[in-house]
Amino acid sequence: MKNKIVGFLNKGSANSQPAPIRQGSFGEDNDDSGYKPTKGISLDNSQSKINVPQPAFNISENAKAILINQELRKRTAVDLTIALINMFKDKTLDENKDIERKKFEKQLLTDYVVFVKLLNEAEDEEDGAGTLGFTLALMKVCVAQRDRINELDYNVKTLSLKIDQLLRNNNPNQKP
Repeated sequence: MKNKIVGFLNKGSANSQPAPIRQGSFGEDNDDSGYKPTKGISLDNSQSKINVPQPAFNISENAKAILINQELRKRTAVDLTIALINMFKDKTLDENKDIERKKFEKQLLTDYVVFVKLLNEAEDEEDGAGTLGFTLALMKVCVAQRDRINELDYNVKTLSLKIDQLLRNNNPNQKP
């Protein structure tokens, strides 16, 4: 039997060369015979009607864009809130304001409302974030106005007491 195996291996003429031994891994061909592995299926999708899904975005670029948008929104919110608070702290009477000042105030309020709507519609923000920010700014303005009203009330009462005291000192016969 051993002779049969040896005979099988030496089959052919004495001058014939043995078949080349293919070495390599993962379909790598080390000889120049032009052999290409036939394992696996090679598909050509260039004529397919179905689109190959591409990544919708690069995660790192999208994260940077979100952070930039959030920073821009924060800066805009701070700027609008400061302008709104300063507008309410302004002590100028309405009849003393010129047309440009009135237009500025109207535009500021319009910009603030538009910003709140955009912030509420932003997908990367919590629901109602714009309304919450606007409400907080409005509450801050209300507290500042309350403090101003309390200060004015105190000053009026103090002046009223001083005037009454001066009147009593100047006219001692008057009953309190």
